Amino acid sequence: MGASKGLVILVLLYVCTQVSHLIWFMSVFATTSKSKTLRWSRHPGAGSYLVTVREKSSSTVTAFVQFGANTVMGTVAPLAPNTVYDFTVEALDGDQLRLDVAVVESLTAPPLMDPIQKVKPMDSETLIVEFNSVTGATHYIVRLQNADGFYREDTVYSSPAEIASLAAYTEYTLSIMAGNSGGRSQPSLSVTGKTVLPPLQLSASSPSNDSIVVSWDPVDDALQYTLSVYEVGSNNTITQNTTSTDLTISGLDAGSLYMIMGYGWDPEQRKGEGSYYINQTTRPPMPVSINVSVVMADDLAGLSVSWELDQLVYGHIEYHVISDQNRTCNSTSSLCILSPVGCGEMHTIQVTASNEAGPGHPSMPFDFVTFPCPPESLAVDESVEANCTLSWDTAPYADSYMAYIKRGDGMEETCNTTSNNCTYHCQCGYTHLLSVFAFNDAGSSPQGPVINYTTLPCCPEGVAVTLVSTETLEITWSASLGAELYETRAADGSEVILCNDTAPVCALSDLGCDSPYSVVVTPCNDVSGCNRACGAHTRDTAPCMPTNMQLSQKNSSCVTVSWTENNRAATYSVSAVGAEGTHTCISSGSSCDLTGLPCGSIYDVTTIATSAAGQSLPSYSETLETEPCCPVSLTVDQATQAMTNLSWSHAQGAYSFMASLTSPRGHARCHTQDHHCLMGCITCGTNYTVTMEVHSHSGRSANCTYQGFSSSACCPSGIKLYRTAENSLRLHWRTAGGGTRYTAEMFGSSNYTCTTSAGESGCEVANVQCGEVYHVIVSPLTADGSKVSFCPQRIYSVTCIGSDVGTVIYRRKRSVAERTIVAGRTLSSRSISVTWTKVASADHYYLQVASQDGSQMFNLTVTETSAVVADLTPSTNYDCFVYTVNHAGVGRRSKVRTVTTLMQPPVGVTATQTGLDTARVTWQPVEDVLVYRVEVQNADEPGGEPTVYNVTDTRLDVDSIMPCSTYKISVSSFNNFLVPSEPTVYTYTTNKLTPVSAVSVDYSCTSQSVMVHWTGVFGADSYRATAMDQNGTLMTCTSQSTGCHIGGLSCDQTFKVHVTPISENCENMANTTWATFETVPCGPKNLELLHDCSSQVIIFSWEHTNNTEHYTARAVDSQRHYREPTRKARKKKKKDYWNGWENNQNGKGSANDQIQEDQRRSKTACEYWNNQTCEYWNNHTCEYWNNQTCEYWNNQTCEYWNNHTCEYWNNQTCEYWNNHTCEYWDNQTCVKQLSETVEPCIPQNLQTSADCNSNLLVSTWDLAEGALRYTVDAFGNKGKSHYNCSTLSNSCAMEGVHCGEYLTIFITAFDDKCASPRKLGPVAETAVKECGADSITVSWAVTGSTLFYIAMARDSDGVVHSCNTMGLTCTFVGLKCSTFYTAHVIGSNFMCNSSQSEAVTIETDNVTASLDCTANEAVISWHGQPEINSFTASIVDEEDRLLSCSSTTTSCRVPNLKCGRLYTVTVCHHDSICPSMPSQPIYMDSVPCGPQVDTHLDCQSQGLTIVWNASSQADSYMAAISYNDTQTFFNTTWPELSISPLECGQDYSLEVMSVTDNCVSHPSELPVWKVPCAPSGLAVDYKCENNAAVLTWTPAEGATAYHACAKSTSGEVLSCDSANASCAIEGLRCGDTYNFSVEASDGYCNSSYGAPVENGAAPCAPTALDVGMQRVEQNHWLMSWWETVDCPDVEYLVEISGRIQDNPQALMSVSSYWRSVPYFETRMPCSTPYNLTVRSRNSAGASEPSVAFMGVTVPCAPNNVQYSGSTQSATLSWDASVLATGYSVYEVSGEGRVELCSTVGLSCQLANFSPDYMEVIASNAAGESIPSGNVTGPVESRRKRDLRASQVHSTFDKDLEVPKLLNVTVKGAWLHVRWARVNNASEYTLVIVEEQRQQADDYQPRVRIVEGDFHTESALKPWTTYCVRLAARSPMGQSDYCRPKCKTTGDSK
Repeated sequence: MGASKGLVILVLLYVCTQVSHLIWFMSVFATTSKSKTLRWSRHPGAGSYLVTVREKSSSTVTAFVQFGANTVMGTVAPLAPNTVYDFTVEALDGDQLRLDVAVVESLTAPPLMDPIQKVKPMDSETLIVEFNSVTGATHYIVRLQNADGFYREDTVYSSPAEIASLAAYTEYTLSIMAGNSGGRSQPSLSVTGKTVLPPLQLSASSPSNDSIVVSWDPVDDALQYTLSVYEVGSNNTITQNTTSTDLTISGLDAGSLYMIMGYGWDPEQRKGEGSYYINQTTRPPMPVSINVSVVMADDLAGLSVSWELDQLVYGHIEYHVISDQNRTCNSTSSLCILSPVGCGEMHTIQVTASNEAGPGHPSMPFDFVTFPCPPESLAVDESVEANCTLSWDTAPYADSYMAYIKRGDGMEETCNTTSNNCTYHCQCGYTHLLSVFAFNDAGSSPQGPVINYTTLPCCPEGVAVTLVSTETLEITWSASLGAELYETRAADGSEVILCNDTAPVCALSDLGCDSPYSVVVTPCNDVSGCNRACGAHTRDTAPCMPTNMQLSQKNSSCVTVSWTENNRAATYSVSAVGAEGTHTCISSGSSCDLTGLPCGSIYDVTTIATSAAGQSLPSYSETLETEPCCPVSLTVDQATQAMTNLSWSHAQGAYSFMASLTSPRGHARCHTQDHHCLMGCITCGTNYTVTMEVHSHSGRSANCTYQGFSSSACCPSGIKLYRTAENSLRLHWRTAGGGTRYTAEMFGSSNYTCTTSAGESGCEVANVQCGEVYHVIVSPLTADGSKVSFCPQRIYSVTCIGSDVGTVIYRRKRSVAERTIVAGRTLSSRSISVTWTKVASADHYYLQVASQDGSQMFNLTVTETSAVVADLTPSTNYDCFVYTVNHAGVGRRSKVRTVTTLMQPPVGVTATQTGLDTARVTWQPVEDVLVYRVEVQNADEPGGEPTVYNVTDTRLDVDSIMPCSTYKISVSSFNNFLVPSEPTVYTYTTNKLTPVSAVSVDYSCTSQSVMVHWTGVFGADSYRATAMDQNGTLMTCTSQSTGCHIGGLSCDQTFKVHVTPISENCENMANTTWATFETVPCGPKNLELLHDCSSQVIIFSWEHTNNTEHYTARAVDSQRHYREPTRKARKKKKKDYWNGWENNQNGKGSANDQIQEDQRRSKTACEYWNNQTCEYWNNHTCEYWNNQTCEYWNNQTCEYWNNHTCEYWNNQTCEYWNNHTCEYWDNQTCVKQLSETVEPCIPQNLQTSADCNSNLLVSTWDLAEGALRYTVDAFGNKGKSHYNCSTLSNSCAMEGVHCGEYLTIFITAFDDKCASPRKLGPVAETAVKECGADSITVSWAVTGSTLFYIAMARDSDGVVHSCNTMGLTCTFVGLKCSTFYTAHVIGSNFMCNSSQSEAVTIETDNVTASLDCTANEAVISWHGQPEINSFTASIVDEEDRLLSCSSTTTSCRVPNLKCGRLYTVTVCHHDSICPSMPSQPIYMDSVPCGPQVDTHLDCQSQGLTIVWNASSQADSYMAAISYNDTQTFFNTTWPELSISPLECGQDYSLEVMSVTDNCVSHPSELPVWKVPCAPSGLAVDYKCENNAAVLTWTPAEGATAYHACAKSTSGEVLSCDSANASCAIEGLRCGDTYNFSVEASDGYCNSSYGAPVENGAAPCAPTALDVGMQRVEQNHWLMSWWETVDCPDVEYLVEISGRIQDNPQALMSVSSYWRSVPYFETRMPCSTPYNLTVRSRNSAGASEPSVAFMGVTVPCAPNNVQYSGSTQSATLSWDASVLATGYSVYEVSGEGRVELCSTVGLSCQLANFSPDYMEVIASNAAGESIPSGNVTGPVESRRKRDLRASQVHSTFDKDLEVPKLLNVTVKGAWLHVRWARVNNASEYTLVIVEEQRQQADDYQPRVRIVEGDFHTESALKPWTTYCVRLAARSPMGQSDYCRPKCKTTGDSK
């Protein structure tokens, strides 16, 4: 501690040194009450220093002292304590002239304090000091020392004060000093104080439920220990002293929480510091009030065990419940369930409670009987129709029974009874579920056997027989109750048709037509069979189909239809159905006429017979075709002068046409299938007759006549053109005569037209242009004025004579040119090809093509002898000329070749579908085209011939169009010469089939087939349905309708079905719609049967199949009775099992039981036949038969079936197939049917008779099912004789049987494998029915031939008692009591006597009884004999409640007697035959009952009054009261007792017992109320966060609740209540002082208040503490702030500790004064990590320190900054700065700085830099360091010193280098100076002078002593020039000043 102290003082000196440099003149170094030590810096030129002291505000000098020139520190005394003084230090030169003066104000310390008044220990580590305060002191310093060298000073602020963190049991020397802002006083005289012993370290455990063991480690210097044990929730406190280190505390409450505290005593008899409280719980008490009931959970029964919870027990209690039946459970509540338990069990149960201390004592045993077991052997007997009796075996421990009868419709019926049977109403058609429950006090038995009983199904109602087709009757009915299968039978006298189905509908097909049938529907089920009492219904089938239908044509519209009649009474309807409609006729005979039939129609003619029963099938149809129709319209168009084009409309029924034009000049004809034809050889100007012959497909024809046709007038001939006057031309021709009019046309550069009147043959054309070539056409006009378009043209050249028309030349003949055009060919409507002869001398050719109308001219130069000219005008004449060309020039042109382009081809060709196989082609008309050529070519058949049509219209209907085909349709235009143009080609694709829009499937499990349905598609003539399984296997079917059937589907597959529409060769493969379905699971393989004769169970097993959810199997016996398995199938990895068809032995079984799958579950077999129609037979016959029959049937026997012979059919089921038995087909495999024969039934009605004369014993019985032979055994009771006989019939005889022998008869039935259980025949048996004290009643069973019985009873003396009877009982009377008798019976048939029956022994009785008081048991004894099997003693109280015990000895004990009861005691004994009658009763009293006790406690006197009810059986009473280990007894005859007084907090127990002469009752126990003790050990923990105080205290004995209160000095009272030893009082007012106290309560009485405790509500420590660093000139200040504490009058104290330069040896500690403001700032050293805390206080106390703020200050400036290299390229380096995280290099020039480098290293590369303007800064998260601007480099010559006189003198230090001014900058009225650091310089002298005034005598320059390397001077004059000089300083002196730098300031604003 001493070392630490020295370090702290060193740091403070360091801080003060820094301050002195900043303020030259002076600082206070030390202060006492009467002195001050001052320190100042050496002043240049000073020869001495004068210190003068004056009181503040006083001019009187209090003291002064003068020091020499070398003294820089001095002390001034004496001074007054606690006084403010002004201290003046004057620097005097050698002449005692003042050089400088400094003044400081300072306060002296407070006066010396009195010694500490009182020192007392607070705990083992804290002393409390009390002292007298002094005036002026703001705080006090307590100094502590001990003999071990311990030294410490603590700062306190008031008295008393706590001195903490001391050593236990240690003596300290203490003194105190007073302090203020000026300093501290001298220490006072010392006193001593000693801490107490440390606290005990306790541990505890509880070995029992009333004791606790506490132990601890020994404490040094402790002479004795004290433990205080407080029970939580009471006022009981136990205090014990011991010198040991452990202690056992007894007499505690069970299950209670105790708080334990201890302390030691030192040799001075001082109590040591108390230990912390530890908690220990005693073990819990024994559970009481055990109660047991039965509960159910998850179908398991359990015993719900409950007990009474002790509410006073503390903590977590776990209960362990155990039964002697090895059942256990655990619980934390008052309930636990023992599970599982069975029925009819006796359980002895105990409950043990455990807590954290361990288990307590178990409870008293509790016996409980569980619910009864369910009754067995349920049976139903329906003796009367609709009334059934349910019976069962009785169940042990059952008191009553409830039978539940649940009908199939949900209706329920119950029956309560104490017997073993119940009668209920059982209606037809219902299955009844029957179960019986047994009941006792514990509840109901579990679910027992549930049996089914099914009555016969009810007859169906609402039976309707409907004819659904000609030979099929559909029978429907309402589903009848109980029916699982319906058998429908139809008979017509000659045959019987059967239909079995599970649905309430049946279709009987293949019936005889026109026949009456009687139909009966019989309901059946598998259990009860069929109801054969249902009525019949009669229905006729439809008439038979007419046959031999014939058609006879009467005329074109009438046909006679005839047929053969074959029905009893019917009318006939004939229908002719065709596209044009339907025609009918009706007749009751055998013919009728169809009339009004239209032409060109085809009909299907059928005949239907109709009767009251319905309609027959239509007859086979006949086709009727009428003659074709004539076309409605026919058009004749003249194409040329000699050709016509005929076209006509559509004709219904027409296949081909023959058209004719007939005239006197001749005729023309054409034969075609088209609707048009071109006819030649027509004479112009002629009238023709038009006729047509139409033929149908079948050859029928019709003759048609139309309006006549007149050909046009003939074109004129002899046309001439010649000139007339005045540029006119005359056109003349020869006419054909008659009144024909003509039109003449001339085409050239100008066009001319003239029209003549009738009969004229020429016309004039005026104003003709000469020099032109004209085309002239003269055409006759038709009657309507239109011209004929086919007359030829002529070409004329009109020459000129001058400007007038000259000669007209007809250009028919030309001179031959040199070149000849060989060919001019039209290629198309817009191109031609020209070919000419080759000329050897020609280099190339010049082709000229000109239109004759002059509108176009084409010139081509070619080298070949042919050329193609394009872009021509359609239907235009072009003149072609060829010229030869070589180097000599152009040759003459060739002869002209005129080529006419083809007609323009049609445009806008389209095709539209008009029908299923027809389409219409249309196009735009072409001018002047009369005929078009249409060619249709199937592109899918390129080798086929196209179909060509010539039409005059602009449309064409085309038939025989195939769907899904592509056609190329070419349309060309014919010109007048019937030359077609190039075609316009149109590609036409006929309609594609759309995909089907919906697909559905109907899967048949029985036939393994699926019916697929879909929506129809237009244009499709068939469909293909495809089903694909997951293996890719495809199954298909095709149909022309919208459904088809797919059979032969594999089992256990998922199929996806899609449908493809087809139209001939067209298919739509777009599978956009599909349906899925799953097939049935595959049939199980490897079927196995296992039958164990002894078990009477058949085990049926098979291999598991995939995707099978469950299986259903049945056994069917030879009588066709079905048996369900007793257990369901369960799945295993390889096998599935049906466990059990138990063989019944009730006579209904079969010896040939077969096991087969239920036909409803056997989905791979064809087990369902519908009227001899196999719906599915797995690819061996029909995959799906629908109303189809077998190829050959013979009396329901299929003789031939698809190459498989069914050799034997039984009821339409193939029993034998291909030499093995086939139950069903699975994947084309006939699976062998398995069968198993169970053991034969037990023979019934066994009767045996004896012939005493012949010694013959004859036995007879009823034959048993399945038995092949029988064996009868007889066993006698004499000599162990044995007789037997075997037989194949139902009787046999045994010889050599002696008369009078008692025989036991057994019969056994055998088959080939098993034997039935042996059946015991009737014998005469003797039995004891009743046994009494003086009588015995015996009974026996009847024997087959016995008529008379003799019974005898013999005692031990040989006395015989007898009786004779023809009945089955006999009573012996007058017997002796307590005597053994032997009884037997002999039977007689008056011919022979039987042997004696087995003897029975009976004893009469004698009884005594006594009472065991201790065990509360009755001890009962009697006389007995060894032959007696057992005895039962019974005792009954006054309320007829029964208790009993059983024994095989002569005594037994009856436990659990009820107290205060009189019991009646009897005994019965048992032998092997029956129980005896009860003995004579005796009487005994039980133990008396304990009294019912009540108590009253007086809280004031603490007296106890006890009262109880008087008992009639009690003679006196005994009371015992106990506490701790003390028990006091009180005897009294009165039912009242008073005890006083009781001690507070003690646990008392009270017992009161009733006393008789012989016994003492069980005690009546109860706890006693007690007055709680006052709580102690109160402790208060104030929580400033929520202004609450947490109070804890030592629990008071007997307390269950506490009330705590806090009273402030202002009188405010706050409180809290708690059931534990602690609570929190909220709402305390911060800054107030409170008195806290607690009182205890037990809910009945309250204790007094405990000792009060005073505590203050001190404020919390401040939060949200934050710190920042701020640079002030050359220093960094730490600024801290925090949130204010919400409390009145709060002050704050800041404490800072740290390591300077992160050096552990340079520690610093700084604290502030108590301040009322929430912030603090102080200067901090650089590179220092620190912790900062803040505390708060007010009058109520001080808080703990806040959470420390941990931070670091800014780093120190880097040292040793130097560069290497040159200023052009240099490396700048420096030493590391502690806690720096980075470095920056800046260039400072002008008014700003520029960063040159930033790095985390210790060097930078720089270029072109000036060392004089560089500075290096270290930085971290807190900020930047002071800049380091002294940059050194390579050695340079020093500058000359400025030796001019200085205005500021100082001791010269020649070793100091003159500092270099780096820059001086001005901003406004302040000046910033920066310089380079000088080695060994500690500070610098900066002189700032005004340039204008520096020579003035009174001018004082500004002189600043600066520690760093820059300075900022403010408050300068504006617009003034200042000069700056600088010198370096060290303790040894000062350097020379540098050369001055001057700057002018600016505006002060």
